[in-house]
Amino acid sequence: MNPEVHKQELQELFPDENFTYMQSKSMNNPEVKINIKRELSRLEIGHCFSLGLTGIKRSGEGVNITFNLKKASLNFQ
Repeated sequence: MNPEVHKQELQELFPDENFTYMQSKSMNNPEVKINIKRELSRLEIGHCFSLGLTGIKRSGEGVNITFNLKKASLNFQ
């Protein structure tokens, strides 16, 4: 998935959140990490899987989420 589209989808999913978007420089394994300062609902977690979620870890402020852009796929109609 294109990094700009991925970032836009995350901003639509978390409209009220000011998250940090960190993208790796590797083109072979394009990873993105974000930090959300609250707990996520089941619906949000499910949507994160379609955006390529590979890891989720609880942090002191909320959760850290890792995405792999090669695994991200959205169904557009």
